[in-house]
Amino acid sequence: MGLEPLNGAEWQANRVQVCRSLGHPINPKDAIAGLASQLDNTYKRVAANFDNNDAIKLDLSRKHPSLTITNLDKLEEPPSLTQLSKRVTELLPKVELTGPICMYCKKIRDDHDSWQQLETYISQHSEALFSHGMCPECYKKEMEQLEKMKK
Repeated sequence: MGLEPLNGAEWQANRVQVCRSLGHPINPKDAIAGLASQLDNTYKRVAANFDNNDAIKLDLSRKHPSLTITNLDKLEEPPSLTQLSKRVTELLPKVELTGPICMYCKKIRDDHDSWQQLETYISQHSEALFSHGMCPECYKKEMEQLEKMKK
């Protein structure tokens, strides 16, 4: 069985431990205040260097101003981002799709030559869990079909 998200009382009982293990403040207001402070400080640094930055050209001479940014070098990823990326990748379920997939119904053929819904196959070969919804395009299409059936 796969991992289930924590909800309700179970989440409240484990919230402090989860926040601490992820390095997040326990109080959401503190987290938001910290992010707001970081954003404000970054904005002030960028604004203070804007006029002296040769990589930025701002043209206000036309009806619509234009901003051109050039000569930007790739920044090194901070170790915290590299570590977070690695942790997220490790948490993603690993799925090996070894069989062909039907180009019409999207069923996949398993090792026993049986055709299964893609989400069934993935659930059986990983810890991934699925829930179903309906995208706006399919909803519109289905509603049109229902309207036709009523006539």
